[in-house]
Parts: sequence; C-alpha cells; structure tokens
Amino acid sequence: MERIAQHAIELDADDRHVLLAGDPIPAGEALAVPSADRVDIAVCLLDLSEAEQNARLDARRDPPEMRHLHLAFAAWMRRHAVDPTHVTEAVTNDSWDRMQWDRWIGADVSDRWAMTIIDGSGLSPEKTGAAIAQWAHAATSGRAPVFRAGWFR
Repeated sequence: MERIAQHAIELDADDRHVLLAGDPIPAGEALAVPSADRVDIAVCLLDLSEAEQNARLDARRDPPEMRHLHLAFAAWMRRHAVDPTHVTEAVTNDSWDRMQWDRWIGADVSDRWAMTIIDGSGLSPEKTGAAIAQWAHAATSGRAPVFRAGWFR
C-alpha cells in the first residue's frame, strides 16, 4: 500500500489519480500507510448481501469449510466502513511497523470517517461497472466522500 500511496502522490502532481480495485483493502489500512497523509483518498466498498455472496461462492465452488471466513470478513468490512473502532485488531495485528494507526485508532474521527458503499447484490457486471465508474467520477469531482490529505489532524 505504501508504494501505491507514493505513486498516487507522483500522479497527483499531474492531476491524475490511482484507482485501486480487486483485493479488498480496508480503509483504515490505506489511511495508515506513512505517505497516505500527503494524498487524498476516496474509499468505496463494493459490497454484496450474504445471500449473494453465498451464491457466488457456490458458483465458483469455494470450499464450504472456508465459507465462514469469507462471510466474517465481509461483515467486518461493512462495519469498518461506518465504524473505525470496530475490531481494529483485524487490520492492525501482524502489520508493518511503520503503519500510522494513530491517525484513526484512539482518535475521535467519527465525524470524518466517510466512504461510499455500493451494494452489488443483484447488479449485472455492466451495472456494477457503471456504478463504480460513477463513484470514481464523483470522488474526483468532489461529490463523494474523500479523506483529504492530512484529514486526521
């Protein structure tokens, strides 16, 4: 994440942006990397209902004995998106020693902890892509929540 934050700082000089998609990275982790205080960060949680997540895990033939881990992580991500105090050790345990967790852990940031949540349950891949593109445009034009550089001060 630190290398991505540094790259985002470089791109920001040219008014360009980074969109990180795929492997879920909790907002608190992205905001705690050392260079994250020098760049704006917008966060979007692409979520699914538990029923939809189960259906997709079934479709990809995910091992049933691992199901509870997927569902628990998704539930934690949902809570983390609205409550930075929820089970912080889920992201801080065994982390890089340069992480700046004090930017949000132990600080009252509830008035600034804001991100977009898109519920992809029942959306086609095309509609999901359109919703993500709409969020990205809103974030870069100031119409979606953004953690501005130095937001925690």
